[in-house]
Amino acid sequence: MEMKKKIFFLVGIVTFFSCQNEKPEKNKIVGRWEEKKQGTIIELKNDNILVFKNIPTDLNLFRDIRTRKHISGEGTWDLEFRNGRWEVAIFLKKISGIEEQYILPVNIANNFGDIGLFIWKGDPDSGNRYSFEKVPD
Repeated sequence: MEMKKKIFFLVGIVTFFSCQNEKPEKNKIVGRWEEKKQGTIIELKNDNILVFKNIPTDLNLFRDIRTRKHISGEGTWDLEFRNGRWEVAIFLKKISGIEEQYILPVNIANNFGDIGLFIWKGDPDSGNRYSFEKVPD
């Protein structure tokens, strides 16, 4: 009897964690996302076009453009599976006043079907992040 409980528990754990790696539905990702503290807006369009406003430059990615506090512009986006997780890869291509292009990984938080987006601010071990909420249509 004890062995059956262990097997049942193990199957439950495997099922729970395997569900966390399912590809998110595109219609749950598409839309306008806001981070209210910084006033950052990321708009992910259905045709994989991206419009972004006020992305803070204090992320490690932007070391060479920290003379500006925020950047805005356009680009593209796609869903990518990396390091055992799905993320939104945003390609910042047309940044106002800057010639360089950047790729910014945006993490997907999937809390039992409720999707959220976040960007690590510096080292992920610090727990500091910018969290985005989807704006209802």
